[in-house]
Amino acid sequence: MRGGVLAAALACAALGLALAFAPRRTWMACLPLLAASSLAGLAIAVPPARADVLYPVVWISVIACAAAVHLPRGVPAALGCLLSIDAGSCAGALVSLEGHGRDLPLALCGALALVPAALAVHWRLPIAAKVASSWLIAIAVLAAALPYLPVTPGYLPDHLE
Repeated sequence: MRGGVLAAALACAALGLALAFAPRRTWMACLPLLAASSLAGLAIAVPPARADVLYPVVWISVIACAAAVHLPRGVPAALGCLLSIDAGSCAGALVSLEGHGRDLPLALCGALALVPAALAVHWRLPIAAKVASSWLIAIAVLAAALPYLPVTPGYLPDHLE
């Protein structure tokens, strides 16, 4: 999965799911941090040669944000701020890698996963947000591992040879 905007949106969605388990005052601190760090990541202008380094970092960020949902006492404020800076800088760097800075608001819309997840937590149905975060962890592990798996003969374009 090499779409920069989609991977950035998944990082923001994982952050939104994690923030659903934090108090509202933490949201008010973390969401501006997400926007500011994404603009900082966009300003870095990652060269295309570093894409092989950036994508595993983003998938590790998605895993970390989504795994924070499973903390027993919710997400503390300091961890929420740290995850916001991480997800925002990864999202900005991925969008800059694609070369389309105008797609950054689209990637940041992934953080809107906070709204239904927070409603689920408020209505005492946190299992819905935890299932969604587990799905994000599975997607991130799969996307991070696939480039390093060996190619088997069934997947080679041998019929063209």
